[in-house]
Amino acid sequence: MREMRTYFGVFLVFVLSVIILSCSDESYRIEFNELDTGTSAGIRALHVVSADVIWASGTGGTYDKPELNDKIAAFSSDGGFNWSLSEIMPREYRSCVIWLQDDKKTIAFSIGKTGCDYSLDMGRTWISGTDAEGYYTARAGRGTLSGFAAGDEGKLAKFVVERVE
Repeated sequence: MREMRTYFGVFLVFVLSVIILSCSDESYRIEFNELDTGTSAGIRALHVVSADVIWASGTGGTYDKPELNDKIAAFSSDGGFNWSLSEIMPREYRSCVIWLQDDKKTIAFSIGKTGCDYSLDMGRTWISGTDAEGYYTARAGRGTLSGFAAGDEGKLAKFVVERVE
């Protein structure tokens, strides 16, 4: 009975979505303009901090070779028109980059297969965080230096970034 309710719920959401979309008289055009990031890395993570500040990171090789970290992180401070490679790259492949900010500090936080890294200077240099393996995505709430990370097989963790004196 539970499976049937689940299938019915999914079906109902699908039908309502189709009805709502077909009743709309608005249409949109989507245009992609490729940008030169200055790297040939496979970009797997992108975070738009503001209209001007954007971070991108990824892998220098393949997912299976996370240690290939040459030119895997870049940032833009002018809305993506110009990109700069990070001076110190994240330690290895990173699949997610997010913005953490409280009332005192702003931190760029990246996570991937073999751990996490953080940046205190808008992504110009990266510092190795922990070896928390197997997390591929993360999200944080506004105004906090904490959040949640997720990975394969139901892996979920809460993380907190604290200053070490």
